[in-house]
Amino acid sequence: MRKNLFLSLITLVVLFVASVSARASHLTGVDGSYVFIGDSAGIYHYRVMLNIYQDLIDGDPTAIEEDNPAFIAVFDGLGNRVAMDSLSSMSAAILTTDYDGPCLAIDSLVPVSISRRTFVKDYYLPASSTGYNITYQRCCMNGGSVNVTGSEMLGISYCFHIPPSGVADQNNSAVFVDFTPTVLPVDSAFLMDMSATDVDGDSLSYEICQTYTGGNDADAKPLPIPPPFDTVAFIAPLTYHNPVTCAVPLAINAATGMLTGTPSAAGQYIFTICCHEWRSGVLISTIQRELEIKVTDCASIAAFYATNAIHIFPNPATGVLSIEAKQLITKVDIYNSYGYKVQEGVYDAHVVKINVSELPAGVYFIRTNGGHSQKFVKR
Repeated sequence: MRKNLFLSLITLVVLFVASVSARASHLTGVDGSYVFIGDSAGIYHYRVMLNIYQDLIDGDPTAIEEDNPAFIAVFDGLGNRVAMDSLSSMSAAILTTDYDGPCLAIDSLVPVSISRRTFVKDYYLPASSTGYNITYQRCCMNGGSVNVTGSEMLGISYCFHIPPSGVADQNNSAVFVDFTPTVLPVDSAFLMDMSATDVDGDSLSYEICQTYTGGNDADAKPLPIPPPFDTVAFIAPLTYHNPVTCAVPLAINAATGMLTGTPSAAGQYIFTICCHEWRSGVLISTIQRELEIKVTDCASIAAFYATNAIHIFPNPATGVLSIEAKQLITKVDIYNSYGYKVQEGVYDAHVVKINVSELPAGVYFIRTNGGHSQKFVKR
């Protein structure tokens, strides 16, 4: 009786935290994987890793902060919940945006805008004839996407599938190659690597697949539910199979995971890539990567950086770092390579000098005025 009452109180607290979570848009995607650690007496040890991607420029700061902790639930194949956890972030890293296209002269000026926050959990699960689904749900995706309805109130549903015993015991999921947030030029063909690796040597295939939503403006951080999930409504004529307006349609090579296309309309687009894992001709598991890409034109990028670009010198630095900008610098934040703020200052000048001599050697990111960021090296 006391145990049930305690569990009920815990559930009420979690529900209360979920109900007051920030409802603002800030997510740009999600992916994940799991590894098999070992087994003993029919209990299987898996380590699950979830990555969520946050927009540090346009995302709501409160919503970004409230992503941590993350709620993750485990269900058997029949939909019965066997575990529910609140996970603290293990690490965070600021990702450098990759500009893929003809505007190479401004490539180094593309802002750092995305943070990858990683959550890790070890699960000890008994052998199961139905397998397990480990799920995560969170709202909201970045606002302003042109291919889906109501992106600023659109949540994410993510699922790790562990296959049933006897189908693929001791399975390790596939793992996507490292992802770099990408800005694509309009009317220019591109090639993007969406491949994955698999330590078990299973066969992998790829497709542009269904995108699922979870959580909403009224319940931004829900307790995760088991699949099936609600699908995202794409704006016609776009669909989840054809999610980007292109002169040459978006396509992925089913064998290599190489994504190609020629975008013909500027905008922000959300879609999902699936990597299917096959063993002896049987589909045993699938991992997903939901992501956002931005399509723009060189003139727009050049105009933005003409106003917002910053110049950092010397780089690498050992003592005093100078920052120059055409716009007035009012605030400077320095982040380490894990995404944690290590130094900050308030200014009112076009040129500021910062003493970084006390920082350990390594890679850092300078963020000015709460938006534009640039990498520097401390020796």
